[in-house]
Amino acid sequence: MLNLATLKLFPFKSPQVYVPMNESQKYNIIFLSENSNFVGTYNRLAIRRQFVKKITMVGFNVPRFVVNMNKLNMYKSTNLMPTLRGDENTFVDATPFFDVLDTHYSKGSYLRPMVLSKAIGYLNQCKTVGNNKKNILLYHIDTSKSVGNPLRNRRAAVLASIAKLGDGRFPFDSVTMALDRGGSVMYSSLYNKEYSPMNSGRIIGIFKQIKPENNPDAGSDTQQGVEDSEDQPEKQSILGTIRKMQSDRFV
Repeated sequence: MLNLATLKLFPFKSPQVYVPMNESQKYNIIFLSENSNFVGTYNRLAIRRQFVKKITMVGFNVPRFVVNMNKLNMYKSTNLMPTLRGDENTFVDATPFFDVLDTHYSKGSYLRPMVLSKAIGYLNQCKTVGNNKKNILLYHIDTSKSVGNPLRNRRAAVLASIAKLGDGRFPFDSVTMALDRGGSVMYSSLYNKEYSPMNSGRIIGIFKQIKPENNPDAGSDTQQGVEDSEDQPEKQSILGTIRKMQSDRFV
C-alpha cells in the first residue's frame, strides 16, 4: 500500500493507496469522475475509511449549486461522515457539479470558453475546503462504461488544457488517475509538485489512450484534440480563461 500523495509518476501503477493521517496539513481528495459517481465507485477505490473518514461538496454561484446537509445525506451509504467543515482528511466530490454543468450548458466540448471557465473555477473552489490543506485531484474513469470521444468531449479535457498551459504543471499538490477496469482501480500519478513534471503532450496522450473495455476503438480520437487546437477559433479564449484563473491564484 503506497502513499497517494507521493506516488511515482506514470507509468508506475499501484492497486492500493493510503492517505497520510498524521501530517501537520490535512488532505482534500478532490474526486472527479469522468463517467460514474462517488457512491457507486467508493468501495472500488479501496481507500480505507481510517485514512479518510469525511466527505463533502462545495457550492457554486453560476450555474447555481447549493450544498447542505440534506444533499450530503446521499453519502451515508458509504459509511463516510458527511460534513460542511472538512477539518480532517476529506473527500471533496466534484462530480455532481459537473453533472449540473452538463445539464446547464448541454453536454459537449469542455473546451467551450464558458464551460471551461466554470469547470476550472469550481475545481479552484474545491481547494478551499478546510484551512491550510494539501489538495490531491483524483480523476476517475470507469472503462466498463461509455468514454467520450474525442477528448474535448471528456471532462479530462479540462485537465489536459491546464496541463498544456502549465507545461505539465497543475494547481494541486498532486494529480492522480484512478483507472477503473475489471471492477478494480489502478492508481497512476500524472503530476506531483515534488517531482519534475511530465511533458504536457504525454499527459494528454495518456488521457487519449483510455478506451472502454467493450469497444477498444471507441476511445480513439479521430478529430483534433487539445494538443492540436491551434486552428480552433476558441483557442485564444480558452487560454485567456485559464490565464485568468492563474492570475486569481489558481496556480
